[in-house]
Amino acid sequence: MQRLPEWTSDIANYKAKDFPQQDCAIQHEGLSPPARVYKQRLPEWTSDIANYKAKDFPQQDCAIRCNLHGYLALPVSDPTTGLCVGVLELLTFSKLEDFTHEVEHIHQALKEETLTTRQAFEGFYGPALNVSNEHSKNESDKISGILKHVCDAHRLPLAQTWIVSPCTSYSAHEKVIKKSCNSFNTTCLGKVCLSTASPYYVGDVNVWSFIKASKKRHLERSRGVVGRAMPSRGSCFCEDVTQLDKEEYPLVHNARISKLTGCLAIFLHSVEDNNDYVLEFFLHINNSIHVMNLVHTLKQSIEADSGFELGDVSTMEIIGPPMHLSLNETGSSDSNSIVTDAFETNHGSASMETVCDNFTGMVTVNVTFNNDKKSFEFSLFSGVPELEKKVAKMFKLDGQAFKLEYVDEDNDLIRVCVNKDLESAWFASGGNNSMNLKCSEIT
Repeated sequence: MQRLPEWTSDIANYKAKDFPQQDCAIQHEGLSPPARVYKQRLPEWTSDIANYKAKDFPQQDCAIRCNLHGYLALPVSDPTTGLCVGVLELLTFSKLEDFTHEVEHIHQALKEETLTTRQAFEGFYGPALNVSNEHSKNESDKISGILKHVCDAHRLPLAQTWIVSPCTSYSAHEKVIKKSCNSFNTTCLGKVCLSTASPYYVGDVNVWSFIKASKKRHLERSRGVVGRAMPSRGSCFCEDVTQLDKEEYPLVHNARISKLTGCLAIFLHSVEDNNDYVLEFFLHINNSIHVMNLVHTLKQSIEADSGFELGDVSTMEIIGPPMHLSLNETGSSDSNSIVTDAFETNHGSASMETVCDNFTGMVTVNVTFNNDKKSFEFSLFSGVPELEKKVAKMFKLDGQAFKLEYVDEDNDLIRVCVNKDLESAWFASGGNNSMNLKCSEIT
């Protein structure tokens, strides 16, 4: 154990993990809210002054007698020097559940006087980082390039980035003052939230209203497509987010207005800075092969030396409307087995259940050539050209013309020509972990 002196001029200089009693120490300094805000340079707010302990809000009794409830204190800074020059207090007669509107108006008013304060929903870099930091800017530019490349390749309407919301304010709730995210909204209290970050790419001008709505709304960790991809450090897909309920996906109404349906979210980790992101892609085409091809493009765009690691895409979680739950063997509902009407209509519910529980991309391909039969593992993300290359090598057909076919439900031979044909061949083989093909020379 280290036995060396340790000191700081301000407990707030510590990270929370390095000083577990930090919040407690800040709360019990015997300071009024304006003094705490000035000292910490972080906003403090509550929907109701009664949420404070009397010692943490010395004028509490007087405020309650005056029928005051909502409270907001914002640090005011000089942007040229970075120094805190004062604290602005706002008290309301109503118990406000959301101070976002007030914070935005105050920020704009101060800006006209060449002053600044903390904004609601601060952006990609977070309040503690300098946006002129060249390394942070390079990381943002790299992510922007990745989003652009994937969207252009697959003609996607929108792709954007989500991060865990930084804690940039203090909020009094149930007599305790705790660090809170940057939303100034009581719905986020006590939760780990995700907020949109600056890198995004727009392929359809009709989605601008959705982008604006995303910037003003947090998503809850472990809920929705993006929320599930973050803690699992993996990937998640929903064929139609407009069919989700508002509790699961708060932006469902905005998605309906912008006509956004298919959504794919994939975890992304920055190796050098140890930052975690979720990349969210909206799709016009929602079949499984299109999703696989998109993932393949994304993997190719993230080079080995890019400084990023892609989350697990070998097993993709599928979510859909709560009313379409399939059951596992024990009879309990399983979120990984949620199916939607569209997939059931196109492929049958039994096949789609197999897709949802085994959406790994890896299948065993059984190929028959003349009287010879060979099997090998193959990723459906790789596409038809890679499959043909594999078959040519296995049967020593390099330089020879050949075709690959599968047997459909009418017992007809259908040729595999494009990537979409792989999906049909997969379902024709039962939609499980194998795919049966016939190889023959073209004479």
